Order: sequence, then structure tokens, then C-alpha cells
Amino acid sequence: GGFNLVGFFNDWDAENEPMQGGSWRLSIRNGAPMGSRKGVQREEFQILEDGSWDRRLFPAGGTEETVVLLRPGRPSPAEMSSAETPGHGRNWAVEGKPGAAFKVSYSSKDRTVS
Repeated sequence: GGFNLVGFFNDWDAENEPMQGGSWRLSIRNGAPMGSRKGVQREEFQILEDGSWDRRLFPAGGTEETVVLLRPGRPSPAEMSSAETPGHGRNWAVEGKPGAAFKVSYSSKDRTVS
């Protein structure tokens, strides 16, 4: 099966962003929400396995809604949705100026996003 990137940039629509060679290219849109500091904007996302919301990957570590900012060289552990931890509102994010592009990777072996 494949993995799809979903977020506000594609209206959380799994059809749009299949993984290419283990990663995606994610660009900050002009209209993206404000980031954590002045002058940067944020794109939030989750990853769906086989395009299924029943198999969504999100930042591991709890059930409350949160946004985990990806940092270069610091892989973030992923968790697969279950009845106990559906993952709603637990998103990864990248921040930058509009037009900045990021390479987002998922390692199914390590279950990490970087």
C-alpha cells in the first residue's frame, strides 16, 4: 500500500498527495496560517496509509489535540490510529515563509516522520 499526505493545503483529501520515492514535497502556501513566530506560516498535516482515515498516522504521545513542529534531523515518532487513540487534531507541521518547500519523509521501518 501507499501513503498519502493530507492537510489544509489539499482540503484533507487523500486522493491528492501520494508519496513519491518515500517522501513528499510540501510548500508553504501564501494563505497558510500564522506560525509560531512572526513572519513565518505553518502547514499542518497527517499521513494516511492506503488513503484510509482508519489507518492515519499522527504524532505519537497522547490523545489531546496538538501540533508537532518538524525539526531538521529530529525524526518524530508516528502512531497509527486505533479506537483508543483516533488521532484527531494531532498534526505535524512545517513552518517557513510562503513558497518555502520542505521534503517530508515517512519511514515505515522506524515509524518516524522527518
